[in-house]
Amino acid sequence: MKVKVSIVAFLGVKAVNKVLDVEISDGSTILDLFNKIEKDGEVEKEFFKTMLSQRRPVTVLINGERIDISKDKKRKLSNGDEISVVSPIAGG
Repeated sequence: MKVKVSIVAFLGVKAVNKVLDVEISDGSTILDLFNKIEKDGEVEKEFFKTMLSQRRPVTVLINGERIDISKDKKRKLSNGDEISVVSPIAGG
């Protein structure tokens, strides 16, 4: 199955701005998806682990619905899902 992933994130001084069409196996979870993106070299190794462990973690949306990634890592994805990963840009 295929999902669309949009990543807009800042990791230190490095910016990532990507839109990907990713082919994943049926029954894949959001965590499986993140691992595949790293394995395929689309982002640096442990990119998502680093992003999710920051003091101000990223926002993850599935089809426009914000999820609590700490609780929903095992959430299964469906064909055509759109996943957005967005890091905070500025505080205030």
